[in-house]
Amino acid sequence: MKPEYWALIKAIKISGNQSKLARKLGIKQQSISRWFKYGVPASRAHQIENITGGLIKATDLCEGANKDSQSA
Repeated sequence: MKPEYWALIKAIKISGNQSKLARKLGIKQQSISRWFKYGVPASRAHQIENITGGLIKATDLCEGANKDSQSA
């Protein structure tokens, strides 16, 4: 399993479950399920970093996530 998937699993556990993480992100749970196949979008990776208080880094979720691409 890719390292990004482990970071996503940790983010889900911190939030409680996929549905709770989805609610915090303002998206559907199915979107999170698709990330296991297609990867986490950089903008969502930054949101997850904020939601988890920095416990999960955006760069751990998405190779393309860096501070320069972070959207406010």
